[in-house]
Amino acid sequence: CLGSNVRDSACYLAWALARAYSKKVMHNYIKKLAQNLIIVMLFDKEVNCRRAASAAFQEHVGRQGYFPNGIEIITEADYFTLGNRSNCFLNISTFVSLFPDYRQVVLDYLSTNRILHVEENIRILSAEALGLLVPFDEKYFIEKIIPNLLKISFSNNLFYRQGAIMGIGYILVGLRGKWDFEMKSKRIRMKVLEGMNAVESK
Repeated sequence: CLGSNVRDSACYLAWALARAYSKKVMHNYIKKLAQNLIIVMLFDKEVNCRRAASAAFQEHVGRQGYFPNGIEIITEADYFTLGNRSNCFLNISTFVSLFPDYRQVVLDYLSTNRILHVEENIRILSAEALGLLVPFDEKYFIEKIIPNLLKISFSNNLFYRQGAIMGIGYILVGLRGKWDFEMKSKRIRMKVLEGMNAVESK
């Protein structure tokens, strides 16, 4: 809900922490900081904020060395791949969720924040992402995420209702194992390419 300039500045502050403090000072805060930067990298509405979070994440990986699975993530989530919102939601998020340190924060943020966003495109992408992430932790979806979305589906807010109902629908498809992953990967690729200019798509 804060302005993009505030979120961008917060990422710069996180970047500066890597340079200002020693590994010993930062050690106790690294996991929480890494998780929050991942959320911004993947799901922020604005491309400049996603890229700023990526720069901060990369700086900590290089200087602090404590970020869980940092090298693997910055290899996959770089300046160019984060430029496309669909790619972040439908592709990079599934890769990041392979790592247990980030999986639950990704699931929680998608199911309690992005799925309720005022922009319909973000709600749709969040629902699709949740469907793709079901195989990572089916029990968590059944016991926590679906009951929470069922409550939200009775909200007076139409944005919340739509997001919750779409989320439940995609999750149920994921639980039934009915995703045609070959077709899904082609669709993701098409959506990613649609958002790129000619140079990026090459």
